[in-house]
Amino acid sequence: MFGNRKQIKTYRDVKKPKPGEIVLVPRDNRINETKPFVNSAKTLPEWFKSIDRKNGSIRSCSGTLDFLQLGITVPMWTNAYFTPNLNLGAQWEVNLDQISYAEPFNNEPFPFHAVGRCPMTDMRGIERSAFPKLVNPWCFMTAPGWSSIVLPPLFEPSKDWQTVPSIVHTDFYHNLNLVLNVTAESAFTIKAGTPMMHIIPFKRNKDIDKINIEDESLFRFVTARGFGETGVIPTQTTGRSYKTYQRKIDYEVEQVESSKNSFLKRIKNGKS
Repeated sequence: MFGNRKQIKTYRDVKKPKPGEIVLVPRDNRINETKPFVNSAKTLPEWFKSIDRKNGSIRSCSGTLDFLQLGITVPMWTNAYFTPNLNLGAQWEVNLDQISYAEPFNNEPFPFHAVGRCPMTDMRGIERSAFPKLVNPWCFMTAPGWSSIVLPPLFEPSKDWQTVPSIVHTDFYHNLNLVLNVTAESAFTIKAGTPMMHIIPFKRNKDIDKINIEDESLFRFVTARGFGETGVIPTQTTGRSYKTYQRKIDYEVEQVESSKNSFLKRIKNGKS
């Protein structure tokens, strides 16, 4: 796949990603075997697809399904072996299977004092150990004004480790390294292909900066979950109805934004 890619000779050859697009740049083309992937209906995890579809099943929960299909997943790019060494200041020795010793996969840990005691360290088997930082062999590029939130694979947790969440402005800073909070107290292995990072690009100028608390008299209207304005809760709500309303609202928002952009463009061109 990567062998057919155009080789970049100067930074001027780099094309900026479009909104809603993420560009991945490998340090070595050979890591393509464990490349990140877009979360979609085709990439749902096997444990989820094996769940019965009966009423009340998580398979019928649109909230769960939408979350599992949001953003991209970054799998572990190689086998990683973790061994505690209390003689080295409670460090975790991390050995990584390599594909090239010219540019090896690296661990650049944060010492315990860089973070200090906090809720994350309370759940550790070796509380004062370092935080491994596995240098990601992928760089991530998003459109101007778009950042990336890094989450742990929340539906696939491990008793041995947790990915530390973060937000990185990937429109100009493209390194999303993997920082781990190790909760184990004995040796363990993370196999290549294990989901490690759930990355969700977002437009960063759309954050919430205010909360309004309304009167309880509004509750009976909004508890209808979006199905009409009568305050009557449907006796049966299906994922299909939920998606129908989502598409309707998304289309209306798109039409309004398109109209605004067209109006502003006419003003800019002196035609209005």
